[in-house]
Amino acid sequence: MRLHPLVYLVCLCALTISLPVFAQKKSNLVICSNNTTGVVVLRQARCTAKETKVSTITALRGAPGAAGPKGDTGSQGPQGVQGAQGIQGTAGTPATVCPEADVDGVCLAKVGPSQGFLAAAQACAAEGADLCSDSQSWVLRQHGVLRDLQSWTRSFADNDGTVWNEVNGGVGDDHSASTSYHGPCCRTVTPSRASDQTVNGVRVVFVYDVEDADWRTASTMCAAMKADLCDRSQYSVIRNSSVVSVRVWASDHSDNDSQRWIPSIGSMPDNPLVLTGAGFACCATRATAACPVTETNGVCMISINNTGANFSAASTDCTSQGGYICSISQSAVLRGAGILTSSVNWTGSGSDNDNNFASVGVGNAPDDPIPTAVYGYACCR
Repeated sequence: MRLHPLVYLVCLCALTISLPVFAQKKSNLVICSNNTTGVVVLRQARCTAKETKVSTITALRGAPGAAGPKGDTGSQGPQGVQGAQGIQGTAGTPATVCPEADVDGVCLAKVGPSQGFLAAAQACAAEGADLCSDSQSWVLRQHGVLRDLQSWTRSFADNDGTVWNEVNGGVGDDHSASTSYHGPCCRTVTPSRASDQTVNGVRVVFVYDVEDADWRTASTMCAAMKADLCDRSQYSVIRNSSVVSVRVWASDHSDNDSQRWIPSIGSMPDNPLVLTGAGFACCATRATAACPVTETNGVCMISINNTGANFSAASTDCTSQGGYICSISQSAVLRGAGILTSSVNWTGSGSDNDNNFASVGVGNAPDDPIPTAVYGYACCR
């Protein structure tokens, strides 16, 4: 299954925090469709002679404008005629739904001070946001927003052998939750579009089912559509519906942890490199910055299950409610408030405990947990 590409280049709006504004960088990437097979691939600058260009990442195109007004009816009398139909209105600009700083499609609420993981997560929740994902953090760094600051991400920012400095600024492997890093807070706010598809509760904005996109391309494309790379719980559901068939980039950079997460992200390697080739899908669950339910300690939680289920069942439960399994940072806030009480809980990034350092958000989960294990979980939007 493929969705027709609909890619927006988003303007970098003025930041509402005391940070410099950086110009956008052109990606120089085009999306091409093979004239014989219809397979969609990414190319640098231009398509081959056997392909047709579908779109470019640098295209700026809003939703179609409203139809022009109908012409006036001709004057009364035997020669009167109906006025001509008005011309089609010009294309509008992309909808703005981020109330703070829109950084190339990433909705940045604020950048918190250097502090421990729980405090950083709670600070973002107080803004009605979450710690930025790995993919959102990468986009922010390309615009100099985080510069060389070491920072948490919602999946705990494990650096996996110093491979992911571009995402977290060079934090350590399996670091303590009490380590002080900065806490960028993001929202995933994606305006509704006619091209969106909802797959068993997962709002899918774009699918690229070919294993030749690197991390940077995947992150940039999803941000350009004001979406984010799908997380593992969303992939678990859409892979079962055959929306993706290849290995894929997820918002937590897709460490496969001894190949245990093939049912979700496919055959990604352990500690994948930034230039690893993979497919990807862009997901969203909210069309406005406001949470559609009453927030729980600042977390947009829609339900909780302290009894537990395996990862696939938990994913299906959350997406059927229009959400996803809460992140490690959201779960940490809920655990700290005594709301998520199961001894172990699933998170949207799979709950790797990193030598028991991430227990603040995953409970007593083991390193590299098995997706068939039964853990509690909370569903978020």
